[in-house]
Amino acid sequence: MIHNSEDGTTNYCIQYFTENLKMMMEYESKHAAALRAKTQERYQDKAIAFRTLLETI
Repeated sequence: MIHNSEDGTTNYCIQYFTENLKMMMEYESKHAAALRAKTQERYQDKAIAFRTLLETI
């Protein structure tokens, strides 16, 4: 999803799905740090990120 803000910036929203919380925790413990580091290295101060864990109800 792309959203252009009033200040001229562009926002991206990426949503991932997993079969269960155990798989999410495994991703977080084994892979998330490396992905965050690559993103930080590539975009430096041009991007910020936050993560939210959602549950389908």
